[in-house]
Amino acid sequence: MEFKGTKGKWILNEKYQTIEDSEGYGIAQQNGIKNSEKWLEDSLLISKAPEMLGMLKYLNNKGGLGHEIHERLYKLIKQA
Repeated sequence: MEFKGTKGKWILNEKYQTIEDSEGYGIAQQNGIKNSEKWLEDSLLISKAPEMLGMLKYLNNKGGLGHEIHERLYKLIKQA
């Protein structure tokens, strides 16, 4: 399963209220209407998605976690 989204590190740019890739290209941005008082917190979580996916893959490849854990990790990775 290969991640089909924007590869590499995602960076939260608070000044422009965007999430960018490592080259500065936009992935997501605030839509101009303050529809959430938690935009900064939500964006920070989204910007960490590639790192979290990498950790899920790492954990799924480790042994000794139990069948149920591996199945849940596999499902999350596949959905991503």
